[in-house]
Amino acid sequence: MQVPAIFNARIRIPEEKKFWYFLIVFTTVFNLFFLNTFLPFNINTWRNDAAFEQLLHLSGFAILGGAVLTLSHCLLQLLEIRQFALKTYLLRYFVELLIMSVVFILYQEGDWLPFTELLKEVPISFKYSLLSTILPYSLCFLLFRNLTLKEKNQPIVEKEPIVADQEKFFKGMIGFRDERNQLQFSISADQVIYLEAADNYLYVYCVDKGQETKHLLRNTLKNMELLLAGSALKRCHRSYMVNEERVRFVRYEKSKCLLSLHGTDQVIPVSNRYLSAFGEINRP
Repeated sequence: MQVPAIFNARIRIPEEKKFWYFLIVFTTVFNLFFLNTFLPFNINTWRNDAAFEQLLHLSGFAILGGAVLTLSHCLLQLLEIRQFALKTYLLRYFVELLIMSVVFILYQEGDWLPFTELLKEVPISFKYSLLSTILPYSLCFLLFRNLTLKEKNQPIVEKEPIVADQEKFFKGMIGFRDERNQLQFSISADQVIYLEAADNYLYVYCVDKGQETKHLLRNTLKNMELLLAGSALKRCHRSYMVNEERVRFVRYEKSKCLLSLHGTDQVIPVSNRYLSAFGEINRP
């Protein structure tokens, strides 16, 4: 069964800390207000508390929900995830709701439950968690989506590259700059595998501690091709630049030329336009 195109839409996660502070605080404050003002799901009858104790108890649900959201964001930062598809966003939401459901049950009961009883309580707790978070999460998605579309539709102004003396490799390192010429990170030249275009961004794939990793950079391959002129990184396709020193195997399929590189299982195409740059792999 084919997945509708909307579920494959790419969502970029904002990197600015102020956005995440706003999102976490907004979600927490929204639920503080929602739970204590409207008392949904007859939540005020769950315990026999005085007014102030009830306020503290209901506020605890909102604070715990904010804590789960904070931990989820920290995990995304740790894994260096900057983009995902809508279907992945929904899966993340489902997992967060599941964790919230279990946390809320334990908080309400004030003690650990036998596993079978916990499973019985999860569905209704999940429903309540869904109903109380769907509005702030929807706003979160709309903000993500709007930011993605805005940046995608905003063309990058190609700038003159920095003069060669300023962009020389320092002790075998390659500096990667964004479209504003701000240095974002540097990687050892022999560890860079390839670069891949992604709209107004590009991914830099490299080897780190023996594992293939990737870093997101806001720039174009056209800019990088100019900045890295004279290095081992060569443009081979409208969407790729490769480290020619990592080419380990070249395969020809009809009119296609495909490269296999040390450090990745990804097969990189070479278009006819750039084939001449790889003189040693030209087909006889």
